[in-house]
Amino acid sequence: DLRTAFALFRVTGDHVDELIGQAGRADENRARDRMPRALAVAALAEGISIIGFFFKVKKVPFPFRMMLYFLLLIQQYLLLIVVALGLFDLWADFRKFIRPAPDPGL
Repeated sequence: DLRTAFALFRVTGDHVDELIGQAGRADENRARDRMPRALAVAALAEGISIIGFFFKVKKVPFPFRMMLYFLLLIQQYLLLIVVALGLFDLWADFRKFIRPAPDPGL
C-alpha cells in the first residue's frame, strides 16, 4: 500500500518541530504529511505518461495497453515502479532513449 511505501520518506513530527522550534503547529504538520502524497501523485502521472509514450512509439496493441493499465490498478508493486519511473524521469529524460519500432512493411 502506498501509505507504507511512502512512510520511509516521511519525517516524524517531533524531529521537525525540534529542528525549526515551532512545536504544536498542527497546520504545518498536516501540510508536511500531505506533501509525499502530492509528490507521489505527480510522479505517478509522469510515469503513466512515459508508459503511454512508450506504447505509442512502439505501437503496442490496444489489448496489451489495457492489460498493463489494469495491472497498475490492482498490483501495488507495479504502481510503485511507475512512480519511481516518474521520479527518475526528472533527472534522466527517458523519452529520448525510446526509439520508434521498425516498420515491418520495409
